[in-house]
Amino acid sequence: MLKKQFDYTRDWAEFVSKKNTWPDADMLPLGKLRVTAKEGGGSPTKLTPDEQQTLMTLWCIFRSPLIFGGDLPSLDPVTFKLITNDEVLQVDQHSHGSHQALEEGNVRAWVASISATTRDYYIAVFNLGDETTTVSLPWSKFFVMGRTAEVRDMWAKRSLGIKAGVEIELRPHASALFRITHLQ
Repeated sequence: MLKKQFDYTRDWAEFVSKKNTWPDADMLPLGKLRVTAKEGGGSPTKLTPDEQQTLMTLWCIFRSPLIFGGDLPSLDPVTFKLITNDEVLQVDQHSHGSHQALEEGNVRAWVASISATTRDYYIAVFNLGDETTTVSLPWSKFFVMGRTAEVRDMWAKRSLGIKAGVEIELRPHASALFRITHLQ
């Protein structure tokens, strides 16, 4: 079902920017689900750690409402980091013009502007395939800017330096989210 969400969000993206519209990609089935007993229990999500990050990345770049579907009191450290990464949450709350910018085989990429007044961007890259793939995409695939830009890995919260494009190896169903700062 996660893979199908990529088609839904691509088709709904034009409505995100309309006044008072919030296309909802559905709840985030992360952590433990279906907890009904007072003493806890429940079953873990069926999504792998990579798929959970992919889900959170897509929801944020799409600007879906972030409705957590798991049991908050039984959060594991990995799930806690997914739903509390302040840099990633900024994408969901403050980006503009989010849209799918690339679909090549099993690789999809989304782009969003950081603000209406800068030429800085967020780029999310996804591997929807069942094999590891190497992604090498120059900036010209996404937008017009200089040959290089400062790149920040938003999940790792670290600078990757000045790059000429996105270059990453993604495991099956994995994703990456970058902040791209235009160099003058």
